[in-house]
Amino acid sequence: IDNTKDLLVFKVDYSMKTENFWSSIQVILGFVSALGAVVFCTRINNWQSRQRTDSTDVSTTGTLTSLHFILRAVIVACHTLVLLGFPLAFLICAYWFAFFKLQDSVFLLMPSDNEFYGVANDYFLFGCTFHLLFWCQTAYLVYIVIRQCQSETILVDWERPIQGKNQVSMWRSVLVTNFWNKMQTQRKQSIEFSLLLVGFFMLGLGTSTNASPQPNFDDSSNEHVNIALRFANSCFYWAIASISQWLWRFLLYERYITEPPAQKFVDLCTVCNISVFIMTEHNKGYYLHCRSPYQSSDCSMEELLDQLKKEANGTTISRGLDGSSNEDQVFVLYCSSAFHRQIGKIYTYVKNRRVDEVDDDADNRMAVAKAEMSSFLRGFIDQQPPPTKDELMYSVREPWLVERLFGVTPADFRTQSEPKCILQPDE
Repeated sequence: IDNTKDLLVFKVDYSMKTENFWSSIQVILGFVSALGAVVFCTRINNWQSRQRTDSTDVSTTGTLTSLHFILRAVIVACHTLVLLGFPLAFLICAYWFAFFKLQDSVFLLMPSDNEFYGVANDYFLFGCTFHLLFWCQTAYLVYIVIRQCQSETILVDWERPIQGKNQVSMWRSVLVTNFWNKMQTQRKQSIEFSLLLVGFFMLGLGTSTNASPQPNFDDSSNEHVNIALRFANSCFYWAIASISQWLWRFLLYERYITEPPAQKFVDLCTVCNISVFIMTEHNKGYYLHCRSPYQSSDCSMEELLDQLKKEANGTTISRGLDGSSNEDQVFVLYCSSAFHRQIGKIYTYVKNRRVDEVDDDADNRMAVAKAEMSSFLRGFIDQQPPPTKDELMYSVREPWLVERLFGVTPADFRTQSEPKCILQPDE
């Protein structure tokens, strides 16, 4: 005789109809979708307007048939979905969390979470949305890493050779390069501290039980965790970790204790007398004007301290680029196709290495290319000798309010067939 007994569990699940709620969400979703379409079209138009037609490089024309354009459109669509979808998902979950967990009398009941409902389950949409947002953000981050690896960083050494020597030392360029490489992995927030703080709240203080579908923070008798409540609860503590670190860095650490890493890099480049061109796109990048106001950067400690004191007393020339109104050193660069072609020719000279070429010849080729690149970029900034093409000239102007807020390409750059290069001060 089989003496086993079957265990029968009786469970009561209180819920309420959510048709009115989802009807309201559909209206909000329609508005957010329309806003997302506007944001997507604006971002694509801003990017495409920067792509200058180059007959020598068909892949960078930004046309609808370009694979680069299609990839860019997909990535922008994914990022736009995250920018608008994540806040919407958080607000919906925060609504359930706030009105369900903080109610004193019965006002709101959570939808029933039954795995046998399948697609009809109210939480099925939440699960799909969270997965979609995760993979869209992952795709965007991969794209950003690839762009960062493919960006062109060019150092321009302004130092003049010391009397009796034909060349300047390389230690300053090596120092700047090492600092630049360190900055590639720096974050404004500490992942370790964020994980420790979130773990302290969620596990140490036991706030992870706030996601249980009980309308009471002290009641954790139900071990089941509601996906919507858990999302709102987790995002809340991650927001605390992120905002607290941002406030610490912005209000205290980088204001009274140290400087932002970007400002340190600009100061280091200025002391080393090395400017930096950073090309993140075919026709857009950044220029750090770090031409030293000192007589020489390759000097002794006593000479360097004396030069810094003179600058502090205002007895040296300005660090800013000629033509900038506020002595700016950091600029957004919109470069013409002729400018980029000239850089491409120098790169091609280095890459076209013969099969029978020995290492010494390759090193000489690289040294010649470096000297030619520095000479071209120094002449471009100084406009000496005066360029024969308008595309190799540049103008310095403040960005308009619309350009600053929405990232719009300057009108005089996107409308002219052969525009000048434009330098816009960047904060």
